[in-house]
Order: sequence, then structure tokens, then C-alpha cells
Amino acid sequence: MRDQAKTKQQLIDELAELRRTIAEQEAHLARYQQTEQVRQEIENCLPVLIATAGYDGFYQQVNPAFERILGWSERESLSRPFMEFIHPDDRGAATAVFQHLLGGDLISHFVDRNLCKDGSYRWIRWTVIPVPNREIVYGIGEDVTAQKQAAEALQKAHDDLERRVLERTAELTRANRQLQAEVEQRRQTEERLEVFHRFSDAATQGFGMADEAGNIVFVNPFMAHLYGAQRPEDVIGNDLSKYYPPDYLPRREREILPALRRGESWQGEQELVFPDGQPHTTIHTIFPVLDENGDFYRTAVVITDITELRKAEAALRQSYEDLRKSEERYELAVRGSGAGIWDWDLLTGKVYFSPRWKQLFGYEEHEIGNSFDDWASLLHPDERGSIFALGDDFLASSDITATAEYRLRHRDGTYRWIVANMIAVRDDSGKAVRLVGSHGDITDRKLAEERVQQEHQALRRMVQANDRERRLITFELHDGVAQQIVGAKMLLGSLKNSKEPLSKNAAEGYREGMEALTRAATEIRRVMNWLRTPVLERFGVAEAIEDVAAQLRLLPDAPQIEYHQAVAFEHLEPMLENALFRIAQEAMSNAVRHSKSDKILVKLVQEGDRIVLEARDWGIGFDPEKVDQHCFGLEGIRERTRILGGELLITSSPGKGTLIRVTFRLNAATDDE
Repeated sequence: MRDQAKTKQQLIDELAELRRTIAEQEAHLARYQQTEQVRQEIENCLPVLIATAGYDGFYQQVNPAFERILGWSERESLSRPFMEFIHPDDRGAATAVFQHLLGGDLISHFVDRNLCKDGSYRWIRWTVIPVPNREIVYGIGEDVTAQKQAAEALQKAHDDLERRVLERTAELTRANRQLQAEVEQRRQTEERLEVFHRFSDAATQGFGMADEAGNIVFVNPFMAHLYGAQRPEDVIGNDLSKYYPPDYLPRREREILPALRRGESWQGEQELVFPDGQPHTTIHTIFPVLDENGDFYRTAVVITDITELRKAEAALRQSYEDLRKSEERYELAVRGSGAGIWDWDLLTGKVYFSPRWKQLFGYEEHEIGNSFDDWASLLHPDERGSIFALGDDFLASSDITATAEYRLRHRDGTYRWIVANMIAVRDDSGKAVRLVGSHGDITDRKLAEERVQQEHQALRRMVQANDRERRLITFELHDGVAQQIVGAKMLLGSLKNSKEPLSKNAAEGYREGMEALTRAATEIRRVMNWLRTPVLERFGVAEAIEDVAAQLRLLPDAPQIEYHQAVAFEHLEPMLENALFRIAQEAMSNAVRHSKSDKILVKLVQEGDRIVLEARDWGIGFDPEKVDQHCFGLEGIRERTRILGGELLITSSPGKGTLIRVTFRLNAATDDE
């Protein structure tokens, strides 16, 4: 019994607990229903679209905003796939977004166009949250159609403004090109480019927009600067009357707005006082900005300050007149010089050859084109490689000018020597963008130089032959006359040893004969040494000059002779070495014989690639212009110097001594000469 009573009591307690639980659940349910009712009321009042959609592509639940905003009832919204409510152009992107949602991604701020019941479309920005375990998505959509329309209107105004700016810029560009074409006249110059840049800088423009009432709604930074403000924000919202003189507003009402309302643009000059306090002349180009309905609701303006442009136009006209006169003078100078002018634009590859340039080579105006190849085809084959290499090196360098000599083919098939002088026009980076130059015919000069060179070669050969002749004479004297004198002395000496005594007269004749033969032998040796010095051949010119000085010091009443040498060589090319020796020999001998100087100073000094010989005395001197043409010493010095291309200085005047200074390049003669 007790067990049964206990079980009954437990059942009563459990029943009571169950009743309490049911009461709590009913209370929770009541609160939930109340909350759900509030949520539903809030959701129904919200100005946004709220929807639940299944993975099957249909809406499961939509709020009343769908009917308020899109016009579709809840039944209509749930009756077909939600993709059919999306604009066809947006369905591809919407499908891709839905695939991401199926993968569990959160998509926010996705915008598409949704079909309204009246056939129009509204722009909706969606924030969508997927619930994969229930295979549904929650979406909240905000109607952003008004924002989109405002953006499109602004973009339209911007596009219209850009178009107007481009049109105005095109007009200015055409004007610039026309002015440039008038000024350039076949070739550009740095001065005209500078004028063009000044003109372009003066064309800086301001852009702005105002509503029909005259309130400013947009300005660019330059427009703000024109109005004396630091930032565009300082101007936006103000009335136009704040920045314009009193006569502008009546003009705006009378001329500008009526034209804009008719859909026309308006352009005219308007004077403004800029922040610098000075009045500036400007061009106002004003055009209407229309709303989505095609109604006029904004004015857009392009302001161009043409004050400096007007000044530049006056300066340009003056510059053009000055340039025209300068070009006339230049053309006359070019015609007088006989040179041909060319102008190579490295950017386009076009080359201008003047009529005179074509005449130099016998061509008519139409027979030569305007390209680099037209010139290159005329180059002599032997010089193409070297001239191309020279041109490449010049373009790669920073040099401004260059000169070259080469041959170009004449129309008659011959080649003419020309000298090309060119100037490079380089950009800011140093790259050559243009070459301008002239060609002058130097064929006659080249032929004359060849004749002079041939003459020099002939003279060199004559000097060499003269030196060989000296050596032959020396050999002849040594092997002929000298040997005969030695033989005569030996024969005459044998008479002294005769057994028979000589008579007084015979003895006197013997003595005089021996003395005469001795003097003859000495003179023969002196002449032989003068014609051919063994010291020169063996030890070189520096030692040979010292040997000459030593011989001259032995003469009766010889002056003091000082000789200094500072050279790094022992031997030079035979012809140069012989010329230096003969000039030194002649200069010292003349000074010893004729100067009456107490001292003679001789120097042989090497200065880089040059050798300098000086002979100085402090004697009676002479007038170099009055020297007898038969004075072979000075003439020989001049001829040897000229033949080897040296430099000769003879300084002398009566009573002030003489200086002879000769300079040769160390390679003035070659071994094969």
C-alpha cells in the first residue's frame, strides 16, 4: 500500500511539474507571438525589401515593401522564380552571386535592376545571408534608384562637359597648328616652340556648374583659383553674383539662360577681376545640363583666360615678322655661300633637302626624295661604313655640332667631295630629335690638296735624292780625291828618302807640296763630314748636332756655343732626322760666320708629340724681308720645314740678334720615305 501511495504521489508531483512547464511554455509562446507580431509589424513598415528565398530559386516569403516599391503582391512575388524579376542584363551576375550563396558566402552591396509591375525597373542594393542547413537565404534590399539616377545625371553632365572641353581643346589645337604652320615654314625652331608653350600655358581653363537660380554646385581647382578661393569647397554653394561684376547677371538673364533653355550653348567674352586685382578678359563657353526627362536644370561653363593669349598673339605677330625678316636674311646668306641646306626630323624620318642642295649634285627638284635612304644611296661605297659609324657616335654623344668630309655621287656618275656641317637639336633627356646642316662642294679644294700632297711627295723625294747625292759625293770624295791625295803624299814622301840629296829649290817645293796636300786632305775630310756625318747615322740627331757644335768651336775666333737637348728618343725617321740636322747645321754655321755674336744658344726639346729646334744669337741681326733670294741657307731651312709640314719662326732685326725656331710632329716623315 505504501508503495502504491508513493507512486501516486510521484505522479501527482510529476503532473504538477508538467503543468508548470506547460504554463511556462504557454508564457514563452505568448511572448514569442507578441514579439513575432511586433517583428512582423516592423517588417511590414520598413522601407526596404525583406525576403526569404529557397535554394530552388523561388521566394518563400516577402514583406509588403515588395508591393509598395515594385508593385507585385506577395502571391505574385512567390509565384515564379525570382530570377525572372531581374533585368536580363543583370541575370548573369545575379546567377553568379546565387552560386556563391549556395556555397555559404555572404554577399553584401550587390546591386541589380528589378522589374516593377508597371514594366519599369528599380535599382536594388541587396545584402544577402545564406542559411545552408535550412537551404534558404535571407535578403534585405534597399531601393537606390534615385541615387543611380543622380549618378547617371552627373555622369551625363560630366560627359557633356568633357565633350565640350574636347571640342574647345580641338579648336585651340587647330588654332595652334595653324599658327605653328604659319610660323614654322618648313622647319621648327626652338624660339617658335617656346612661343607655342607660352601660348599653351595661357590656355588654362576653369570648369564649373550652377543651377538655374545661379547657385554654384561644382567648380574645379583652377576655377576656384580664378574666384580667389583656396579650395573648390569654399566656392560651392555661393551665388554667382559674388564673383561677377554687376553687368553679368542681367546679361545672364537676357542672353545666356534663354539660349540654354532652348538647348543651345552660349559663348562670349566676359571680363573678370582675378585675385591679382587686375581685370582679365575671358571666354565663357556655357551649355545646358539636362535631367533624365530632358529638362534644363543646370548650367555648365568653361572659362578660358585669354588675356595672356591676346598678348601672346601680338608678340607672336611681331615674332613672326622678325622671323620672316631673319629668314629672308638667312636665305640670302645661304644663296651667297653656295651651300645646300638639309633638315632631318629623326622622329618622323623625313629629310628636307633645299633646291640648292639638289643643284649641287645636278638633280632636279623632283629627282630626290625626302628620306634618309635617298641621301645614303649617294654615298661613296668606300665611305658608307665610316660615315654611318660617325653618325651613330655623334647621335649617341652629347655633342651639339659635328663636321665631316666625304663623297656623294653626282647625277653625271662622278663623285663630288663635300664638307658637311651639322647641328643636333636634343630634347630634355639629351636625345637627338633633329639634325640640321649644310653641304658645301669642296671638290676643287680636295683636288688642290691632292696636287699639293703630290708636290710635297715630289719635294720629299727630291730632298731624299739630294741626301743620297750628298752621300754619293762623300763616297766619291773618299774613294777618289781623298785616295789620290793620300797617294800623292806617299809618293812625294818617298822623294825625301831618296839617296840623292834634294836641291834647295826641290826641298822648298817638297815642303810646300806636302803642306798643300795636308791642307787638301783636311779640307776634304771637313767637306766629307759636312756632307755626311757618321755621328748622325750611328748616334742620332741629338748627338749629331753636338758634333756640329764641337767642330764649329774649333774654328778661329769661334763664339761661345751652348747646346742643350731634352729628348726621349735616340733615332727618328731618317728624313725628319736629316732635316733637323741640316737646319741646325745651317743655322749654327750662319750664326758663326755672319752674326758677330759672342754667344750662340742651341736647344733641341721634345714637347709631347712634337720636336722643337731653336738657334739664337745676340749679334748684328738682319731684316728677314730683305734677305737676298740667293741666300741658300735660310731658303734651305724654309724648304725643309715646308716639305715636312713643320712650323718655322724667324725673328730678327738689325742690332737685336736672331732667333730661328722650327717645330715638327714626330711622325712628320715615315720610314718608307
